[in-house]
Amino acid sequence: MTIVKLGFFGFKNEGKEHEGFKGFLGANEEIIYSFKGVRDELIFTNKRVIMLNIQGITGKKKEFRFFHYNKINSYAIESSGTFDLDSEVKLVIGSVQYEFELGKGIDVMAIGRLISDSM
Repeated sequence: MTIVKLGFFGFKNEGKEHEGFKGFLGANEEIIYSFKGVRDELIFTNKRVIMLNIQGITGKKKEFRFFHYNKINSYAIESSGTFDLDSEVKLVIGSVQYEFELGKGIDVMAIGRLISDSM
């Protein structure tokens, strides 16, 4: 299995999402959770996960990645520990495992429930 680590999203970002996300949201699709890294952003909607990867020195180049819940084969939620302060969400789609690191204090169990309810 190929593992793709897609970055650290340590800060809650509800209500401050990049304007580019709005152009991709479908009818009746709403943002449930929103997180931000240094430059990149990650949102969980009621239909899919969307990641924004800002590239280049100026940040003008942007890549949006879409992970539809109905394409997920399995997933894993890893909570933070005493020494490991980050939590993780791992999505397996086909033969690829995508990993997102989340910051301390983020309710990954709620994210797991959202994924379960949406699959």
